[in-house]
Amino acid sequence: MSEMLVATVEERRGGSNVIKLAGILDEHNELSALVEQVSAGKVLINLAGVERINSSGTRDWVDWLASLEKKGIQPELVACSPAVVAQLNLVKNFAGKSVVKSFQVPYHCGGCAREKLLLVSIAEFGNFPPVAPDCACEGCGKPMTFTDETGTYFTFVKQVQDLVATQEAAAKAAAAEIAAASGAKTDSSPDLARGSQAAVDSISVKRISQPRLPNRSSSPVLSVYQTRQSDKRISAERISHRSLTPPPMPMPTQSPPAERSYLFVVVGLLFAVVGLLAYLLLVR
Repeated sequence: MSEMLVATVEERRGGSNVIKLAGILDEHNELSALVEQVSAGKVLINLAGVERINSSGTRDWVDWLASLEKKGIQPELVACSPAVVAQLNLVKNFAGKSVVKSFQVPYHCGGCAREKLLLVSIAEFGNFPPVAPDCACEGCGKPMTFTDETGTYFTFVKQVQDLVATQEAAAKAAAAEIAAASGAKTDSSPDLARGSQAAVDSISVKRISQPRLPNRSSSPVLSVYQTRQSDKRISAERISHRSLTPPPMPMPTQSPPAERSYLFVVVGLLFAVVGLLAYLLLVR
């Protein structure tokens, strides 16, 4: 067992950093010195070698994660030892905003008394309640027993799953806002070539012919009480012409031949009736 915390920083291909911690995390740690040794971006923190953590180490650890996040570093915790898992279950904000990717599960073999730490990924549990996976002894091949004295070893897994779901939802919302701000199209209408028009429903319009109006001249608009000089001259000529020219005489209308024959018959009948009445008066 190491009496002090040992930290090493490794740089992987692609520029990502890996921080490995081993030993005891207490008040004698030097976590603050690691902030300047890593750059912004994703950083993997391997905690497989952490053997024990006291209250002072827990406080310094939480502050250290916060300082990394302020710098733009995204920590991901991998291979968390049983000592780290115990703090994840006891301290709610022990992981801060970092995501736990994997952790170690302790096993014991009753046949050969071997001890084993099985590395388990959070993604293996999915949305189901976590249970200890089966583990076979590498020495005798017998099934090993999961050694959990508290019965709460997997309690933190649900908290990690909720954090991952929240971060994924926030990432999708941010991507949607960026797409909307960049003018991404949200409708399903196809793109049209230049000069083409989208198909629209035809509408029958009844056209009404209107008389053509004369073109407007550039002369100023006059009120009803104003008269132009040319209009006065034309009006005087029209008045003198009308006064000298006699009105046309109405032509007598002539009835068609058929109407005149009917008129003669009616007149003849009237004379006959008058003569008959005169005769009757004389006879009396």
